Amino acid sequence: MRAARTPPQPGAESWPYTFPQEHLTPEESTLVWDVVRYVRRRHRPLYRQFLHERTIYDHVVDYLARARRPNLSSVITDLKRRVSRERSWLVDIPLLNLLPPREAVPLTADAMLVRTDQTRRAGRRFGPYLKDIWAVHHHLGDELTPRNRWLQATQTREVDIDTRMGTSLLLVEEGIEEVAVNVAETRARLAVALWCLLSPPRSR
Repeated sequence: MRAARTPPQPGAESWPYTFPQEHLTPEESTLVWDVVRYVRRRHRPLYRQFLHERTIYDHVVDYLARARRPNLSSVITDLKRRVSRERSWLVDIPLLNLLPPREAVPLTADAMLVRTDQTRRAGRRFGPYLKDIWAVHHHLGDELTPRNRWLQATQTREVDIDTRMGTSLLLVEEGIEEVAVNVAETRARLAVALWCLLSPPRSR
């Protein structure tokens, strides 16, 4: 793992930074997976906080790369610390071909629709585009500016791309990042499916 933190030699054709996982031998990688299986068998509540075993594997490797005298107890303590630190996330789910009646529409205490920037302009925008710049913060307790609808061309031969992203569904989710994003995406799919069943889109 020391090789991951060693700068490359002058003139060497290599990336300036590599991940510790790239320097594990097959035997070392097997030992890390043994730790993951230990977490699964002996610490089920902690194991269920993660979506993928590979995430636990990467966390363990990161910890071992900086720990001086690691043991199973300290690995479990570090995993618990990571889980407690990543508790709440504000997730942006883009919705295509949809424009809300207002620029910000609160849905529930942890969800709202926010209209994306619809303007097609040259250059970059400085500052928020919403008329009520505190709409998201006042309702969800945090700030997140939705993405733009238009992808602007950066070269003369390119053309602007209309992504059709008219609205962002902002959701507050609990858990580590990968769990929060997965739950938010699932909630968005269910919401759109029920919406289409209860109020089918009108064909023009």
